[in-house]
Amino acid sequence: MVLCSYCQNLSFSDLVLTEEQFTAKAQTGEHLGYRHQPSFPALQESAKSCELCHMFAEALKADDHQEQELRDFVDSRDREHPINLTSGTIVWGNEPPRMAQITIEWDRHCTSSLGLFADPDSAAATSQDVIGRRIEDVCDSEVNVQRTLAWLDSCLSSHSECAIGSFPSSLNSWTQPLPTRLIKITSHGDELKVRLHETLRGSQGQYVALSHCWGLQQIITTTTSTYEDRKTDIPLSALSKTFQQSVMMTFRLGFKYVWIDSLCIIQDSGTDWEKEAAMMDLVYQNAVLTIAASAASDGQKGCFFSRTKQGPSPVEIQYHNSNGDNIGGVYIQGRVPTLDEELSRAPLNTRAWTLQERLLPKRILHCCASQLYWECHTCCFSESGVEFPPAYGLPRILESPKKNVEIITDFQSLHWRWMRLLDVYSQRALTKDFDKLPALSGLASEFAKRTGDQYLAGLWRQFLPVGLMWEVSNTANARKIPERAPSWSWASIEGRLGISQTPLRNIKQLAEVIDASITPLGLDTYGRVTTGEIRLRTKVVDGLYCGAERSPRWVAKPDLATGFYRLHVREDQKEVVGYFAPDDTTSPPHPRQTAMLIGELAEEVGKSIVDKFAVLYVEAVPGSTHTYRRVGTGIILSSTRCFEHAESRILSLI
Repeated sequence: MVLCSYCQNLSFSDLVLTEEQFTAKAQTGEHLGYRHQPSFPALQESAKSCELCHMFAEALKADDHQEQELRDFVDSRDREHPINLTSGTIVWGNEPPRMAQITIEWDRHCTSSLGLFADPDSAAATSQDVIGRRIEDVCDSEVNVQRTLAWLDSCLSSHSECAIGSFPSSLNSWTQPLPTRLIKITSHGDELKVRLHETLRGSQGQYVALSHCWGLQQIITTTTSTYEDRKTDIPLSALSKTFQQSVMMTFRLGFKYVWIDSLCIIQDSGTDWEKEAAMMDLVYQNAVLTIAASAASDGQKGCFFSRTKQGPSPVEIQYHNSNGDNIGGVYIQGRVPTLDEELSRAPLNTRAWTLQERLLPKRILHCCASQLYWECHTCCFSESGVEFPPAYGLPRILESPKKNVEIITDFQSLHWRWMRLLDVYSQRALTKDFDKLPALSGLASEFAKRTGDQYLAGLWRQFLPVGLMWEVSNTANARKIPERAPSWSWASIEGRLGISQTPLRNIKQLAEVIDASITPLGLDTYGRVTTGEIRLRTKVVDGLYCGAERSPRWVAKPDLATGFYRLHVREDQKEVVGYFAPDDTTSPPHPRQTAMLIGELAEEVGKSIVDKFAVLYVEAVPGSTHTYRRVGTGIILSSTRCFEHAESRILSLI
């Protein structure tokens, strides 16, 4: 291995940034950390022969945007700024550094990171100077089994935020109510046997749950005709690779039960499916652990992927003991993806059902393409030792609500988090259109327990009428599915959603909600619905002329949809009185639109303040009086005084 002089002299202690060093260098304006190559061009030149320099240069060019910045800087007068290496964090007091990665910086403009790990028995590891570990060559290695058990035991014994039932607990004592059915795993010599097991009502124990993609290929299921056979035996060979590996991992972790949806729910029984789907929140919350087959697009891919070596091999750097002797054992490895990066491209996270399977469990083992990740409600660890925040990249809607929070004006209220979550959910795919509400029912049930609010086909009673102002997001193609939900519910739309938080949190509500109700299709009050009605005391203006062409820009509300249309009082009038964004973008809008007043707000546009009415666009239901269906959303400029002479009356939205 050939290293340049800068890399040969690099020592772990050069990367550690103490409180004293930070204070001193902040006063002088010096760069922090270890001074490496004098410029990026010098780093590129050295990378031709030095393995570590090559690793640094490739890390800085990790994404296209940063690579363009690098090219711009190399061609500018700033090209002589040096490369600096640091831990990226400050060590306070006598605490150990606990490093798992290093930061590479060039002129503070371009930064990246690489993994840092220590041999498990090295002085760097035992002292917790380095908590990073080498990513295993085999995903389901015994090292990773023991690592998972250590994560699990630590969570049960010390994480109060993850507690359900008694706390503190342990692997030996933790127990929770069991689902209706589980897959029971028994050992017969070197062979595992599995069968469907019916639990006794009220029984408790430990079980693992599986979150997976069904995919396009047929997987094994339980039906009314196979139910009795499943209780006797399920051949391992009949299980998909994902199911087989989840069974094996469950057994190796010391548990004898695993919950798999396709086997534990009778798939051709509407009654059983509805009953079990309504308890999905408890199934995932009560599991001691959920195994997420994140990288698998179907059952044939498996939970645990083989890891082919990619990129450069790890490079050992100097690590000195208290006597100043270099004892080694510390390595720099390739860039380690964040959990957010892994999950953003994971097939599992493209599916609608799996969103609640991510947020409901207390503990998840994410089986990703590059490594394993542990996530609980308290912390998140990677196999490589890097720590992340819990529920990384998602609104935390299952926290206990804070006292004295105004749910409309406070962005961090649970209700606003729910609305933000809908943007994520609406981008996920469903195999069956009618699963739009059922696939979120577990989360809705838990949200209702925490807030005491009434659920209305995807919206919340306390958040009305603001919650009605959901919209089709930028450039989205959306189609209406009227059989799925009432017109006022976002669940009636197939397409990406959005909501304009900034103006709406300061809305002056002008529509009064008189009553709101839905009729569930079956037993699950958070699942499919047959009808829904919201009665409002408000004003309606009809006969507004809608132009046939979409406006090239959004004048007074740039974050609505790009698919909006200008509105005029008359067809021959040029003055724009408002804008209309249709819920269904698959067909041209009706030339006449009716606006239902929801509220008034003021928004800063450039250097001006624009007052406007927030409205729903509706159509009258034939044969009914004062009953409407929603067709879109938008604004009416307050200066037009459109609602001035309209009579306030009680109206129904269905």
